[in-house]
Amino acid sequence: MMKLKALRFNPSTSSVLSFQRAAVSSTRNFWSASRCLNQVSVSNSEVSSSNNNSFLLPRSKPKLTVTKFNKPFSDRKQVLFERYEAIFSQSPAILVVQYINLPAESWTELRHKLKIECHGAEATVLKGGIAAAVVRGTPLDRMKFLFTGSVFTISWPIASQSPTYVNTIGKCPGEFVLPAEIKKALEIVSSYSQKLIPLGGMVDNALLTHKMIKDYTNTPSQHELLSQVVGILQNPASSLTRTLNHIPSRLVNVLKNMHQQ
Repeated sequence: MMKLKALRFNPSTSSVLSFQRAAVSSTRNFWSASRCLNQVSVSNSEVSSSNNNSFLLPRSKPKLTVTKFNKPFSDRKQVLFERYEAIFSQSPAILVVQYINLPAESWTELRHKLKIECHGAEATVLKGGIAAAVVRGTPLDRMKFLFTGSVFTISWPIASQSPTYVNTIGKCPGEFVLPAEIKKALEIVSSYSQKLIPLGGMVDNALLTHKMIKDYTNTPSQHELLSQVVGILQNPASSLTRTLNHIPSRLVNVLKNMHQQ
């Protein structure tokens, strides 16, 4: 029986050198890519830090950085703290809504409706303790009593308040009118009557109940009020004009009657 001899690979000098060159080249490419990624990471963190610093609430008390057990905030809590502060400082109104066993598909539908129909409004589920720490010592301090249980906020980012804002379906809603947008948001919330309960919120740093917010949305706009004022001012002038126009016709009738007599 013929025995098979083991094959031995004897690489030539040229093949070894080409392999070494390829290894060195790939190593250089790896470290170059790593440096690029590090630079991008540093620049992104600097941008994120500058963005967070540009949206801060005015405070009369130092910002909380520890829990009630005097332990420093974890990285996750610190991120949530900065996110909530950015949301609260940008929005002219913050609506607080309690949710009860809202399914995931309903959350998706709700967020989509608020985004499209309410000029880019956003729904943000809150961690009550962190949200209360955010508003501590700020003009929104009184709102912390609403951060109990399962709640979320409806707010408007600063970008969505622009008259040139374009929503996710490529449409420009036009001028941002806060009472109208709040009214539409409350109508959307009321369509989930068994799952969502409006608690109240802050409008221009004023704490309002749900009923007060509804009354606020029914108040006439500035343009409507100006139109009403102009109408009131024009009414006496128009009455005077009608009276003056009526005097000559009466005088003519009197003179005609006297001539006939």
